[in-house]
Amino acid sequence: MSKVDRISLLILIRVPIKEFKRRLHSKKIIKLVSVNNKKIDGFVFAEVGNVGGELTERRKIVHIHEIGVTKSSRGLGIGTSLINEVRTIGKMKNAKEIILSVWSFNESAINFYKKNGFDIQTLRMESKI
Repeated sequence: MSKVDRISLLILIRVPIKEFKRRLHSKKIIKLVSVNNKKIDGFVFAEVGNVGGELTERRKIVHIHEIGVTKSSRGLGIGTSLINEVRTIGKMKNAKEIILSVWSFNESAINFYKKNGFDIQTLRMESKI
């Protein structure tokens, strides 16, 4: 399986196909791809929007929906470059921060995000009914 096939499969597994198509065709979604030797080795889908309401300050943010780097390309700075590019786009659009979600068991991703300036702000908890 080629890198392109693996990354496409990764996107399709994590996001329902309908949502993937919406993001792919939306003009609101920032879509960045890292290509090396004519093969995709990283991608990010992000969106600029507003958050906040009655209890919190209303502010403009960039929400990273999905980010991924092929296993063979991890540790080469591709993910950091993608985040930095999202950060630059966010600044141009007057966003104040970047937000994203990560699974609590994904320690390597959490460490990567911390290394790139992210801090844990909220914890979502779940319970079976």
